[in-house]
Amino acid sequence: MPKWNAKRGALLGSTVLLLIATSAYWVAAPGTASNRPTAQNTQGFAIHDHLRRVAGAQAQPLIARLRSRPDDPALLAEIGKTYYSNYDFADAIPYYRKSLSMKDDANVRTNLGGLYYYSGDTKSALAEFEQVLKQDPGNDSALFNLGLVRWQGARDAAGAIAAWRELLRTHPDHPRRAEVEQWIRRAENR
Repeated sequence: MPKWNAKRGALLGSTVLLLIATSAYWVAAPGTASNRPTAQNTQGFAIHDHLRRVAGAQAQPLIARLRSRPDDPALLAEIGKTYYSNYDFADAIPYYRKSLSMKDDANVRTNLGGLYYYSGDTKSALAEFEQVLKQDPGNDSALFNLGLVRWQGARDAAGAIAAWRELLRTHPDHPRRAEVEQWIRRAENR
């Protein structure tokens, strides 16, 4: 099993957010409540009891380590990531919050923004991405996700376009440039 690092965690978070956001776009018409992913309804990626058990089983060794290292923000974030990767958003959030209370980290904060969005809290998701951008205005993960959540969650096409244009301006060789340009065109036509 590969070792997790901050960059891999941010990539996982961004990828999961992208998959859920784009599937939400195609499953439900824009503007309807049914296309916002939540912990119980992630547009075809529903949390099943099996996934919760898997997340719990994977997290247990990490939680055991936490007993001897309760103030380790990286370990807390790793536990949160374990729950997050198994779509157990409700259990992931407190670990990310506690990690951030000890050490601010853009990747952890970006993942927390995604978790808030999946839990139906668009306002908190946007606040997390904007906080990252206050500290690191060119953070590609935060700009990418800010655009998605503004478009899908807040129905703010102009805000989404602005975030994505800033992403492409600050990262002209972004690996998903063509896809982001396509989203900009779609948002402009809405």
